Amino acid sequence: MNNIEKPNNLKKVRIVVVIAVSIILLTSLSGCINDSGDGSNDGEEDGSTWNAYEFEGTVEPAEGDSGELKEYTFEETYNENGTIKRFEVQVTVLGKEEANMPVEKIDPTTGQSEKIDQTLNCYKLEHHIEVLQDDEGLDHPDWAEVTVYIPVDEYDSSDASPYFGIYSRMDYEDSDGNEGMWSYHLTEEMKEKQQNQEAYYSPYTEGESHQYDNWVLHGMYGWAWTWFRPFAEDTQFSEGEASVSTGPGSYSYSVEKTTENVSGYEFTAWDVSCSAVTFEGGGSLEGTFSTSLPVPIYLKVGGGDQQHYSYYEVELMSVTLE
Repeated sequence: MNNIEKPNNLKKVRIVVVIAVSIILLTSLSGCINDSGDGSNDGEEDGSTWNAYEFEGTVEPAEGDSGELKEYTFEETYNENGTIKRFEVQVTVLGKEEANMPVEKIDPTTGQSEKIDQTLNCYKLEHHIEVLQDDEGLDHPDWAEVTVYIPVDEYDSSDASPYFGIYSRMDYEDSDGNEGMWSYHLTEEMKEKQQNQEAYYSPYTEGESHQYDNWVLHGMYGWAWTWFRPFAEDTQFSEGEASVSTGPGSYSYSVEKTTENVSGYEFTAWDVSCSAVTFEGGGSLEGTFSTSLPVPIYLKVGGGDQQHYSYYEVELMSVTLE
């Protein structure tokens, strides 16, 4: 994988980058597959599932007052072949909003496309992003603002991928005056039409996001959901070995109970890692989660060989509960 250059065509570059990263990760994780897994935990200490991206839920620290998550800050590191980009991301949870989720509909017979509008009830999250480090030396704006929309109750987990993530829309603007927008969500009717080859649907885009979605969002909202989704659905956190179903097979994870401190709050948390895989280039598959905290406390996903590898690393730096 070559170092990324600032794109002239947002959609094409994003697809190439994520397909390449996906191939690296899926290839690297082949040693982690366990087709005989039954989705159960063997540990002796039962926990509960992760309250992933449900921002109305009450966060209950082991020490400190409970409350809804109103703000959080995380640092995200994107490492591509040893070239590091690192960002500070301050997030404000703006509540829920009925948001438009346009998609591009393509007629398979004529090749003509049209914009299709639809409305979804979503959590609205505002991200203020500043660059802390860029080994590639690209010219970044002083700041970027990215607003993310995550469907509240109309989200099909099978739609998740590192490319699309758990969010269905993002709006972008920066201090240089650039603006952009990306949106993709399929209804059951759209999925059926696409399966029957009656129509095809692709993300609707406007302007550019200058790859901030790839560099910043895909770790926290893409890979975190792709690989740790079972712990938010039907696999409880429990110390020991866990076999979880993801896609065509099952993956073996080790789970260890721990304690984490964020902004003076003490959280009972769970360190989760893929126990049967190693990566070259410093990558891994691991995360730290507190059951009622809707975002990961820590995440590191990626790998490859010494010449071609990419990984995302996310660390939660602060939270505000009210």
